[in-house]
Amino acid sequence: EYPSNTGVHSLRWCCLRLLISITKLYPQGCAQYWALFLPQSQITSPKSSPNRAPKTLVTIISGCVIPPPSTEEKIMAIKAAREFLISLPLELWSRSGYLTNRVEVSLSQLIMCCYEQMRREQTVQCVDELCVTAKSLITTIPFNVYNILVDSAVLLLNQVGECYMLHDRDNGKNLSAALQALTECFGGTETPQGDLTPLPIPTLTWLRRPLSAPFIDNVFIMILSVYAEDIKTKGSTAMLKLDLVTRMVRSVSWVVIEDEDRLKNFVSLSQLLIGTNNIPLKLTGVKLIGAFIEGKRKSNTLSSNSTIGSTSMLSIYQSLYQMLQENNSSIRVGVLSAYGHLQYSDWLVLLSNEPNPLELMLSICLEYSGDPNGNVRSEACRSLGNIITECLESIGDLYHEELKTRILKIAVDTIMVTASAVEDSKPGVRSMALFAMGNIAFTAGKMGNLNELFQNLPLIRLSLVALSHLRDNDDKVIGNAIRTLGHLCKLLYNSEHKAILRPSDSKVWMKICGETAFELSRKIELAVADVIDTFQQRSWRQRSHAKRHAWGACQALSAILCSTK
Repeated sequence: EYPSNTGVHSLRWCCLRLLISITKLYPQGCAQYWALFLPQSQITSPKSSPNRAPKTLVTIISGCVIPPPSTEEKIMAIKAAREFLISLPLELWSRSGYLTNRVEVSLSQLIMCCYEQMRREQTVQCVDELCVTAKSLITTIPFNVYNILVDSAVLLLNQVGECYMLHDRDNGKNLSAALQALTECFGGTETPQGDLTPLPIPTLTWLRRPLSAPFIDNVFIMILSVYAEDIKTKGSTAMLKLDLVTRMVRSVSWVVIEDEDRLKNFVSLSQLLIGTNNIPLKLTGVKLIGAFIEGKRKSNTLSSNSTIGSTSMLSIYQSLYQMLQENNSSIRVGVLSAYGHLQYSDWLVLLSNEPNPLELMLSICLEYSGDPNGNVRSEACRSLGNIITECLESIGDLYHEELKTRILKIAVDTIMVTASAVEDSKPGVRSMALFAMGNIAFTAGKMGNLNELFQNLPLIRLSLVALSHLRDNDDKVIGNAIRTLGHLCKLLYNSEHKAILRPSDSKVWMKICGETAFELSRKIELAVADVIDTFQQRSWRQRSHAKRHAWGACQALSAILCSTK
C-alpha cells in the first residue's frame, strides 16, 4: 500500500522473506491457508482499499509497476515472486487435493501477468529475470493435461521463445537467460537421485501446436545451419545451444524426424561435430547422436523404419563405428551407449552392411585382449546385452534365414564373451557382464522358440560362473549374479524350452543347485537378521543391499524349487 520511494522495496523484500520462511517450515499446515490467500477475483490495484485481502503472489509481480518503480525494485519484486513460488509446496498440495480450482486460477493469473510483463518490458535485466521466472513456473507447477494452467503456460513459453529469437537475431547479445530457461523447460536435468527430469506438459503441448513452428525452425535452421560454421568460436553460448538441441532431440525427436530440412541440418551438425579435432566438441557430437537415437527409440508415434533407411542416417551410424577407435575413452563410452539404444530395425540394416559394429564391440569386452579402460569394457557389456535382447525379442518376425542365423551366432558369441568378462578385475565390468548374461537368458526363456540358441548355450559353465560371484566383494556384482542364476535356472527347468543336459552333467547340475540354494538362503537369512537384530553394527548401505539381495534370492530360488522336470 506504500508509495514507491526509498526503502519500500526493502520492506517488501523482508515481508516476502518472512512468508517464504513460514511456508518452508510448515508446508502442510500452510496449504489450506494459501488456498484462501490466493483470490479468484481480478488483480486489484495496490492503491485500493486498505481493507482488501493481503497482497497475493500475483500483485507482488504486477503491482510493482503502479506507479513505475526503479529497475532495481522491479528485479527485486520479480526475484521475490520467484522465490516465493518455489517455496510453495505445490506437489504436496496436488497430492493432498489442496491444488483446487481457486488456486489454479490464481497461478494462471500469475503466469499471464509474467507473460504480459515480458511483452512490455524493455529493460534487459528485467527480461532476463522474467525468463528465469517463466522457467520456474513451467518446471515447478504440477501441470496435468486437463487443468486450466496449460494454455496460459504455453503462451508464456512461446513468449520466452520469441525473446530467444529476438536476441538471436541481435548476434546473440543477452541470449543466455532465455536460452537457459528454454533448455530447462525441455527436461533432462539430472536430479540428486541420478534421474533426469521429464518433459513438462506445457512444453510438449506447445511443440505440438503451430504456435511453436517459428521457434523450432529457428533452432533447426539457424542453429544447425548458420551457427554450424562458427560453432568452434561461439564459446559458452554455442554450447548452451547444443545443450538445448540435445535435450530437444532426446525428448521430442519427432520435431527432427518429421521435417526433411530439420533432419538434414541435424545430420550436417552431427557430422561437423564428430569430424572436428576438438575433443570436447567431438564428445558433444557423440552425445547429440546418442540423444537422438534414445529419443527415437522412446517415441511411440513414429515408424521404426522412418529414417534408418536414409543415406544420411546410415552415414551417422558409420561415423559412430569410426568413433569406436578414438583415443578418448569418454567418446568410446558415448558411442557404445548410442549403439545400445538402437532398435531392431536399425540393426537389420547395420548387420546387412559392412563393417559390422557388433564384432568390434565383442572384441572390446575382454580385459587383456580388449579395451584398456574399464568404463569402456563395462559399457560394451551392457550395450551388447541390450542389443542381443532387442534382436532376440523380434527375431521371430524375421524371414531372412541367413540374417537370422547370423543374429543367433552373435547371441551365442556374446554370452560366451560376457561369461569371460565376468572375471574382469573391475567390479563395474563384472556387474555389467553378469547383467548382459542374465538379460539374454531371460529373453531366451521368454521367447521359448529359439532351439538353436538353447542347444548352444553352455548352461553348466554359465551357472558355475554366476555361482562363483555370489560371494564377490562388490554388492552390485552379487545382485546381478543372483539375478542371472535365477534366469539360467528358469531357462533350464521350464519344460517348454529345449535346453537339454547330457546325462554326465546331471550330477554336476544337482551340485550346482544345492550350492546355489544354500548361498541364496544365506542372503535371505542375513536380511531377516537385520530386521530382528537391531543392535548389529551394519551400515544403512549394507542393510539396503542385503534387502535387495534377499528379494532377488527369493525369485531365483523359486526357479529352482518350482521346476517342472
